[in-house]
Amino acid sequence: MPKSLDLIDQVTPRLLVLGKSLILFPEPVRELAAMCRERGIPILYDAAHVFGLIVGGQFQDPWRDGATWVTASTHKTFPGPQRGVIVADLDEENERKYWPSADRGVFPGSSSNHHLHTLPALLVAIREMRQHAIAYAAQVVRNAQALGRALDDEGIRVEARDFGYTASHQIAVNVAAYGGRGSGAAPGGERYYRQLQPAARRYGAPQPVWAAYRRAGNDAAMACVRTLCAASCRAAG
Repeated sequence: MPKSLDLIDQVTPRLLVLGKSLILFPEPVRELAAMCRERGIPILYDAAHVFGLIVGGQFQDPWRDGATWVTASTHKTFPGPQRGVIVADLDEENERKYWPSADRGVFPGSSSNHHLHTLPALLVAIREMRQHAIAYAAQVVRNAQALGRALDDEGIRVEARDFGYTASHQIAVNVAAYGGRGSGAAPGGERYYRQLQPAARRYGAPQPVWAAYRRAGNDAAMACVRTLCAASCRAAG
């Protein structure tokens, strides 16, 4: 964190973006927000993967922590149709300052069609989340943590063990012992991933770990994927 603050102090960026595709734990928004406010630097928080957990109160509250904008998907942990949203909670002064650029960036900047046919499904998802979000999000996190423990029990190394593996719907599996060395997919990996997906959905297991085979370099990695499938079902049920 000190290095991040030093870099912000030296560079004074026009925008600070916090986001990643693997997000196990909350981002340090609150720790960065004070300096960003002093220097007039807006913070964009990418909640694509964890939006449903945030809505369910199981992750951080990026708006209260100091994010200017929150961008998110409505089709990941928020279980709706494929759409994107930008959500802000700005006072009147900051709304005048920050919102017009976001508005222009969406239309006509990047979008010309807002796909009205997805709105009924989004409405259903919103109503479901209003009623079930807290219980749903809590169970999603418990499922992911249970999968981490189950894999650990099987001898597969799961990162962040000392921190309970995860505070989100994802886990980070270290597949080095199974030949994972690069970004190439091992032969047959996609077939095992397709087998894992239905089993995970059937038993309510958390998001399968694509990297378990995608980063594997030989056939030994397939044993890891098969163990993932068995552990997913056992952890969930």
